[in-house]
Amino acid sequence: LLCTCDKLTIIMSWSGVFKEAATSGKRELTVKRDTYGEKDAVAIETWEDVTLFKVRGLNHLHISGFPQMTSISPQITQLDSLLELILIDNGLQSLPEEIGTLTRLRLLDASSNAINQLPTAIYNLSSLQTLLLTKNRLSVESFPPCDGEPFPSLQHVNVVGNELTSLPDFVYRSVSILEVKASHNQIEVLSSDIGHMTSLKLLEMNHNRLCEIPQEMSLCGKLRFLFFEDNPIADHRLKKILAQFGATKPKAVLDYLKTYKKSKGKKKKGKSKVKTSNQEEEEKEEEDSDLHVEFSFSKPVIKIVRPLTYFEIKAMNNARQVRPYLVCTIVRGLHLDYDANDLFRRFLTLQTRIHETVCKRRRLATIATHSLDSLSSPLFYKSAMAEKINFQPLEWQSVTTARKFISHLNANRPEQKRGEGPHSIDATAANLSKYLGMVNPSQMVFLANNDNTVISLPPLTNSETSKITENTRDILIEVTSSTSLADAKQALDALLVAMVESRIGSTMDDPSPISLATATANETSIQLIVEPVKVVDEATKLLVFYPAKTDLVNTPDAIEVMRPS
Repeated sequence: LLCTCDKLTIIMSWSGVFKEAATSGKRELTVKRDTYGEKDAVAIETWEDVTLFKVRGLNHLHISGFPQMTSISPQITQLDSLLELILIDNGLQSLPEEIGTLTRLRLLDASSNAINQLPTAIYNLSSLQTLLLTKNRLSVESFPPCDGEPFPSLQHVNVVGNELTSLPDFVYRSVSILEVKASHNQIEVLSSDIGHMTSLKLLEMNHNRLCEIPQEMSLCGKLRFLFFEDNPIADHRLKKILAQFGATKPKAVLDYLKTYKKSKGKKKKGKSKVKTSNQEEEEKEEEDSDLHVEFSFSKPVIKIVRPLTYFEIKAMNNARQVRPYLVCTIVRGLHLDYDANDLFRRFLTLQTRIHETVCKRRRLATIATHSLDSLSSPLFYKSAMAEKINFQPLEWQSVTTARKFISHLNANRPEQKRGEGPHSIDATAANLSKYLGMVNPSQMVFLANNDNTVISLPPLTNSETSKITENTRDILIEVTSSTSLADAKQALDALLVAMVESRIGSTMDDPSPISLATATANETSIQLIVEPVKVVDEATKLLVFYPAKTDLVNTPDAIEVMRPS
């Protein structure tokens, strides 16, 4: 049994576990399948032990990884102190009506299950702020009818990866909602009631079947982010504006929606004529040209956006004593899968170049990039002995210890392999072995995800679990340094500028390299969307906020840095 502060993580047999929790006064309880044998797992999945429901004052309950757990016991109603209920990666098909009695609940995460029906009582969760139901089997019929204003405190809704053909009715009725994510569904229409969602700041509808967007969405004046990738939008101009400005300048989209019907209604009098294919093509080109003139930046842009909730990394004191400086930021909306110019390879090459130049071969700083979709805030920056760190190195097929990884690098040092043939050396390991002098196996720093999975081992390597691919859209950039905070920030500044100069991040049709010195106002300029990240200490005191107002101040004149007001 491991206890840390008020957290209780179960890594012992099932028998007596809940009894221990019931008598220990712990506030948080985590139960994961991979820590149990088959017999104990069955007992958990079938709710044989009712001792759990005698735990008083429990605020956080996390149960995950039980594929045979198809339902939740109705006795869940006894856990009336719950603030967070996480039921991810199980086999749940429904939630009980009794869940509606948990009126203090603020977060409900039932992602990665097989849920196809929700109870009417779920609307009674008056304190609920975050509802996460990704990767289930939800259809419109899965949501019961609602009256009045359901979920009066709800702010964040995520129903990505379901079978919805439209957004649930409660979404339009919950006026407090700030963020809706509904990508990877089959949504064909947005209701005109979306105009009532005047608090909405983010709407993510990628990979659906939307042909049009209601004009009423122009009433959502607080929108900061709009994502409508891979939808068959019929209005060609609107589709272009969404692609270019949805994630950076949504006001352009809203302004277009305001005037769309008015301009559409202006028709010349007289008999209608059938257009030839040439005429249609000319009109399309003219429309594109008008769009380009109306919405274009004179310079490439690094746009810093303020998120609804800042991503955080908690830097523990022991890590800061070993490698003191950590700076991170998020870059959103990348299109690394543009094969015509091999953007993905170009991005990896940039990192290598900056490691060799700005970072002085990693002596001043080390850069690591991670797929944001694989991460959950907060992350933890820690330190431990090499044999205590378990992780899956980049391009490895299995988990190992940092000690064994170092041994592998040592065994592949070029000087160790002389005379053994050209194919006897691991080239990647040989390259990384150059940096072994920068680490002390008795005290190594690492970056861990919210679930304690190690994602980075600076200054050596990343982890396979968070690696980026051509399809990665949002990335977390991590920079660590043992020399100074200024060195870490300089490396991150350099990478962001280099990305813009290489047109990485462009959502345009032709993100080919250009010379910024000769770029004209008529060229469609690249936009890089950067979101600040907070690094805090163990007491959550702010250590680093990047990019702050004093960052990115020495960018080339040919690049504009747009900051939030």
